[in-house]
Amino acid sequence: MRQPGEQYPLPTKPSHPILMHNQGLRCNIDNMGINSNITHPVADEILFKRKLPKGELIMASMLAQHHVKDFSAWKKVYDSEAGFRHSSGELSDQIFRDASDLNKITLLFKWDSLVKAQKFAQSAELKTAMEKAGVEGAPVISFLNEA
Repeated sequence: MRQPGEQYPLPTKPSHPILMHNQGLRCNIDNMGINSNITHPVADEILFKRKLPKGELIMASMLAQHHVKDFSAWKKVYDSEAGFRHSSGELSDQIFRDASDLNKITLLFKWDSLVKAQKFAQSAELKTAMEKAGVEGAPVISFLNEA
């Protein structure tokens, strides 16, 4: 089993595109005992809708938006905190930059539970990392369920 934050080589054969670009998700999938070179058309069902034995959905999404002083400096700190996010229950992340203001960031995360996502968003560790990364002002955070 691979550990959170451990680097993964890209597969030599075609892989599911979500897995090719998301190291944290690949780590969580490997830790669940699922082959991370999935090419089956229902891979999204397997990857993003993990269920408890009773059929309860345990995955949640979090959307965060904020402005940073300098994207490059922010990204270095963000990348250095990947282990903390993964150990807090993050399954995947996506980073978007506003087309008219490249220092306005939108992040979309998948978490293994809503409770863990909310706990992470309120953590002192996150606040410290955001200050270190140059986040300006309070972030706008939304917790989402798939419709």
